[in-house]
Amino acid sequence: MQPILYQNVECSVTLIDIPTSIAAAQGALYCRVTDTLLSSRPQEEPFPSPEPKTPVAATKIVKNTVDQELHLMYKGIIEKALAEIRQNVHGRWCLTRKLMQQTSSNLKERKANTASSAGAGDLENMETKLSQALESLQDQRGGTGGGISSLVPSLSPCSEPGSGKPDSWVMSYVAIDHEDEECLQDGGTLKKYQELWEPSFHNASNELLEVSVFEASNPSAPSTSPLVFKIPPRATFFLHDCTQPGSFRAEFRDITQDYDLPLRFDFILLDPPWPNSSVRRRSAYVTQPTVNDIKKMILRMDLDTYMKRSGLVGIWITNKPALRSMVLGPGGLFERLGVSLIEEWIWIKTTASGEPVFSLDSAWRKPYEVLLLGRVASDPWIGTEAVPDIQRRVIAGVPDLHSRKPCLKELIGLFMPETTEYSALEIFSRYLVAGWCSWGNEVLKFNWQGYWVTASLEESTYLAAEMDYDMEQ
Repeated sequence: MQPILYQNVECSVTLIDIPTSIAAAQGALYCRVTDTLLSSRPQEEPFPSPEPKTPVAATKIVKNTVDQELHLMYKGIIEKALAEIRQNVHGRWCLTRKLMQQTSSNLKERKANTASSAGAGDLENMETKLSQALESLQDQRGGTGGGISSLVPSLSPCSEPGSGKPDSWVMSYVAIDHEDEECLQDGGTLKKYQELWEPSFHNASNELLEVSVFEASNPSAPSTSPLVFKIPPRATFFLHDCTQPGSFRAEFRDITQDYDLPLRFDFILLDPPWPNSSVRRRSAYVTQPTVNDIKKMILRMDLDTYMKRSGLVGIWITNKPALRSMVLGPGGLFERLGVSLIEEWIWIKTTASGEPVFSLDSAWRKPYEVLLLGRVASDPWIGTEAVPDIQRRVIAGVPDLHSRKPCLKELIGLFMPETTEYSALEIFSRYLVAGWCSWGNEVLKFNWQGYWVTASLEESTYLAAEMDYDMEQ
């Protein structure tokens, strides 16, 4: 099951299936058709876009939301790319999805997955509870909260209500034990590990791990049904608030020493929580109050100490001119980090039939976001050099659940010295990627088992037939 549904020879135009791109990036186990990332219903028709009532209002909105000259250039590139995809893709622009509200048949088999049958309101409540749990799990000793059972009863239906602060949180998983020398020739033996929860973890194996986290009065007596997270092979996570980089530095140093991991990265990807009034109203996730606050926060991360010379740095931005200026302008992030812009990747959000989800001419909202991709200076003493011809590529994809972007693992691999063997760090991540490091306060969000379902043999055969049909169309 491949996430790329179309790509031209130049790799300048790509059609990608977003949930499948995330699933494929979890490692070999999730390449099976039976392992499905639950999704939202694909948009079938463009959203209506009410326009400003007066020309003055329209001018004011456009000025604050988009650089009009840049937008006109993007519009031409996008329209050309969409026309190319239509010539080569004659069916739907996404694979068949398993929807969050359509998995009630699995509830008897997977009691912990109550959210699978949720409607829109229940889904929003479930995500809020999960975010609260992840926030609390950042403190390995339980922090000031009442523990998992008090935070997320809807996520663990078999749990008994928590009674006060837990003595400890425990994590349990089964992995290959390579320390047993007698078994090394056979690749090691399976061993069950049970230890105190730590907000940083490295899966040193080439297999996916299922890590169960639960409250316990003592490690051998769980008091609640666990939260289960799926950790991809060779993945490392740091469940830390990005506003507190000191915690990341300390645990990054420890983990890299313990497992002999790279200290610098070939690729660093950032998806900052830009100020967003609509998100703030819905309280979907925490955003920083101002653009300048985010700039200061990123600079405090000392990213230059983690970047390889001639490596790549990518940062997602929305279409506000202030954000682009904050990254690319004089004294901006790229200049401060010694990075030169080399490419722009435009993610155009489309319906299942290939239309932009909003009109490209809408004054209120543009149906695209941009990844600014820069290269680190090969010599910090010489500094950066401007690239005269910026390459612009288009990634088309049907949006999924809120805050899910296309996973770039397969796309960025083409720009690495070795397609698969490279080091990467994703900051503000909401899911893990095999072989990557991930840092943020929601890094485990979409690796919680409630977002995944394993179909029965009959269902998987049907899904495979449907997917083959979609690809043929």
